Amino acid sequence: MNNTDEDKSWKVRAAEVRSLESAGGEKALAGMLPFLRDKTWQVRRSVVESLGNLKDPGSFSVLMGCLEDEFWQVRQAAAFALGYLSSEFMKTSPSEYLHDPGVVLAGEKLIDRLKNDTDWHARQAIAFALRHFDREMSGAPLIDALKDPDWHIQCTAAESLGELGEVMALKPIENMMSAADPMARRIFRIAVEKIRK
Repeated sequence: MNNTDEDKSWKVRAAEVRSLESAGGEKALAGMLPFLRDKTWQVRRSVVESLGNLKDPGSFSVLMGCLEDEFWQVRQAAAFALGYLSSEFMKTSPSEYLHDPGVVLAGEKLIDRLKNDTDWHARQAIAFALRHFDREMSGAPLIDALKDPDWHIQCTAAESLGELGEVMALKPIENMMSAADPMARRIFRIAVEKIRK
């Protein structure tokens, strides 16, 4: 099989995943799971994105497993999907949200990957996703992420801390402003303003 055939082949499989997503329901979730073993990361990423779009709380454990994928593109998509899933669950079931084991485990897994993922794209997505989790869980790890060597993660962590209104982040973010470039300084300033509100 040449590269063109392989390109067509994975695109067909990715289209099948999107078709399952459009159908929705329990069958969609069950039908997508085998595609998570696909050899092509683009297909696995399609599954992860579709699971996020379906907003099914039963996807928490599947998406957590995808945070271990060898390709950062899949890990990045899994982080975003977990964030959106958590946000949706908080809106629809606020009384159950904080005690739901899926939410708690997903938050813990994201926090672990924020510290240990080797790719900045994935860490940045995780720093973004954690704004959709409980502040008590996300605050301290996001403050630690302000020290990440990559400025993408520093800025995204600051934005997430601003969204969470994490008062403990005020001093660390303010301390970073003087050495930051103009774009990062603007992001830090906005985060500080949000926290102060």
